[in-house]
Amino acid sequence: MSGEQMTNKIYHEHKAKGSTYIKKAAEKSILHAENQNFKTTPAMTLGSAFHVMNLEPELFSSQFVFEEINKRTNVGKARVLELSDMGVTILSAEEFEKVQGMTASLNRHPLAKEMFKGGVSEMSHFAELDGVPAKCRTDYEKGGKIIDLKSCIDASPEGFASAVAKYGYHIQVAYYVDVYNAANSAKLTYEDFFFVCVENTAPYAVAVYTLDKDSYETGQKLYKKVLKEYKNYLSQTNPLEANLEAGYYAGILSLSLPLWVHSKAETRITEIEEGEAV
Repeated sequence: MSGEQMTNKIYHEHKAKGSTYIKKAAEKSILHAENQNFKTTPAMTLGSAFHVMNLEPELFSSQFVFEEINKRTNVGKARVLELSDMGVTILSAEEFEKVQGMTASLNRHPLAKEMFKGGVSEMSHFAELDGVPAKCRTDYEKGGKIIDLKSCIDASPEGFASAVAKYGYHIQVAYYVDVYNAANSAKLTYEDFFFVCVENTAPYAVAVYTLDKDSYETGQKLYKKVLKEYKNYLSQTNPLEANLEAGYYAGILSLSLPLWVHSKAETRITEIEEGEAV
């Protein structure tokens, strides 16, 4: 099916596999992906508030509130509980200032600000990839392009490349592009996926990136391997129980140390030998 507009909650409740599941399975194992324990961190709260303010501004006031609450008092505790029951997230003064600063910086960037005009935000797509129900939820779509808004610590080329490797964004790009194409009979490539990165500390620098072909293909190979592993997992009589103790590999593996460990050891051995020769 083509793109749909739905709430974030409904999207996440859909049983199709999203990129978060795929990235965890690629990083660790199917067992880890099946048993993810999601905890909201301050960075995630900040990123979510930034997204809503810029992609769904009409929802911001119903999802976030800026209040200084003394959580040690009965009144403060009652207020926190009230807002929590309403599904409202409390932002501190510092967090709210950051969201405003990031938004102002995004709107000052000549290219980035135009990328978020004239398109649609938060579209959900569902398709089948290699026999597995798959889904993706794009931040923004415009003219056959997918634009992903990222809040980050370091938006420099070196810094964001490190984040791509750490958080599996190359897997996300490949997965999103392929899910989108399968759902919409489209022909997007890795060049049609853009990252708009905004640092979450002053001066809130902004950068726009695309992923190169090699990185995209590596991400694609990884997610396809995960889908194959997932189908094998489902073919077991009781897949969850069968993988509880395995996780990685049921056999014995030979472990190799990183090259830098050997290099460091050789350097230290040389120092000792030279000291003995004196």
